[in-house]
Amino acid sequence: MHRRAPLTIWLYVAFEMWRLVLLTAAVLLCVTAFGVTIKYLADGKLSPADCLKVMFLFMPPMLHYVLPFAACFGATLAYHRLAADNEALACHAGGIGHRSLLLPAAASGLLMAAALIGLSNYVIPRFLHKATEVVTEDVTRLIVASIERGEAVRFGDKWLYADAVSELGPDPRVGAYQRLWLGGVMVVSLDRAGEVREQGSARVAYVWLQRTTGRDAAASGAAGLGDSPSSDNAPVTRILFQPEDYIGVRRGLRGYDRGLVQSFYVSNALIDDPKFMTWPELQRLRTSPELIGGVDRRRRELALAIAQRETAEALRRSLRADGRAILTDALGQQFVLHASDVRPPNRRERRQNDAAARNDWLYLEPVPGQTRVLMDALGPDGRVQRRHMANTAWLRFHRSGASGFGESAVAPGIAMGIQFNEVSAEAMPADGDPAPPSSPGGPDQDDDDEPMPAGTVLEWRASQLTLANGPAAEFIDESSANLIRAAEAQLQNRPEDGAMIGAPLADLKRRIAALQREVTSKIHERLAMAVSCLVMVLLGAVMALRLRDSLPLTIYLWAFFPALATVVTVSAGQQLTHQQGAVGLLLLWGGVAALAGYTLVELRRLARH
Repeated sequence: MHRRAPLTIWLYVAFEMWRLVLLTAAVLLCVTAFGVTIKYLADGKLSPADCLKVMFLFMPPMLHYVLPFAACFGATLAYHRLAADNEALACHAGGIGHRSLLLPAAASGLLMAAALIGLSNYVIPRFLHKATEVVTEDVTRLIVASIERGEAVRFGDKWLYADAVSELGPDPRVGAYQRLWLGGVMVVSLDRAGEVREQGSARVAYVWLQRTTGRDAAASGAAGLGDSPSSDNAPVTRILFQPEDYIGVRRGLRGYDRGLVQSFYVSNALIDDPKFMTWPELQRLRTSPELIGGVDRRRRELALAIAQRETAEALRRSLRADGRAILTDALGQQFVLHASDVRPPNRRERRQNDAAARNDWLYLEPVPGQTRVLMDALGPDGRVQRRHMANTAWLRFHRSGASGFGESAVAPGIAMGIQFNEVSAEAMPADGDPAPPSSPGGPDQDDDDEPMPAGTVLEWRASQLTLANGPAAEFIDESSANLIRAAEAQLQNRPEDGAMIGAPLADLKRRIAALQREVTSKIHERLAMAVSCLVMVLLGAVMALRLRDSLPLTIYLWAFFPALATVVTVSAGQQLTHQQGAVGLLLLWGGVAALAGYTLVELRRLARH
């Protein structure tokens, strides 16, 4: 006689279990989302209204960790009630075995695992992206709140501190939606080892904030955008920073700057990470790794390194032909460089400049008949406003972007930086009147400011300069794969270019390999968490049936600690896979396998009774 399936029991158990799972998940979601959001509220990065919005946006991402534990807890309580009320014993006496009784838990676990796969690969990255975008979209609030709390603001390897800050409103002259006044400014630049590389101060500084996109930032030649947005349409803030009477110290050299504008970009959303990407986006990273900012930055560095020779040759031709070259900074101000040639320094010249010990510095030779290299700052009318004269002058091309205070933010082309040693400066009179301020789009300076007296021995630097009518970086839009092939071909034909191209080429290859490992680790982590959710549901149900005479929380602890260990091994395995490769998958899936083995052992012990 064919035995009918116990649909009534299955529906009863499934309803009870899902009721408890949903209730537990709701409570845990509220607690965890509030715990994540409260830090931003306490730090002043969110208003109370935004705090509620961010809490809602963080709830789906929290399901990645909340759902497995809520499912385990709900299954434990539902099956414990079934066992404690002797309903499981009655089912067993009626011919319904333990395996049949566990079918609702298995079906529910499969459904939750499938839902978690869909959430983690499609829904959670979107909500996580939106939540972080809300937190970081108001750059003005972040800067002002940090300064008012007496904290330094970090931009890349630069730390900016100010005693006071004031919002001055929009500035249509430079297309800024906000302009900030900073008083008592100090800037500290750190190297990769965390040591102080440069520090300086200014009595007053101004900051302009402009809205742009990832596509515009990349098109502007912003090689130093850093971890730029993975989406071309992602919001980006361009920050222009102009200190007045800046005094800086670097390696024992004291520099003076009356108002040179520096600029850099800040992504408005922390989306340059595979964890913010959906499954299709992760798959695209396999063939197009430059979609991620870290790879794209190194791709641009390699493209700029390849194109650097063309720019150097164009600059050399201009200097040799006319003894001058016209350069443009980030705000469009023009400078005229007076020199006769640019070339690699010899041993004696390297000893004159500690920074020139690196291979990326070139030596500027004075015009024949003169002993100094000149740099003229031109005003809007084309007249010389200020002249700098240096006994020795050096030029370098921006690679990873950092030069001065910010990142390269220049028009398409190759960005350059110039350093003057033993420099004197003087304001150039126009019709007997003092020269106007050096930055046409900047704030007004005090009329009674005395120009820096000629003959003062200082160091002066200008960065983010491009050669007028110079060659653009023709490789800037090439894919990483094509760029690597072009660089390898160039090194094969011109081995002497190894000093220039070898390092960025190796760096790009290393970053692509690390990205591929990270993508693999994220894909397996999401899948392993979904499978562990299924195993946790079964473990909770099995432990509840086996320990029916124990308290519910005691039973849950027998399932909770192994489940917690599994989550830890999955996270640790993801990190190990990211760092070392496929060997980390053994740890990642080993925890899930151990939890499944533990569940099978307990199920066999249950079956013996």
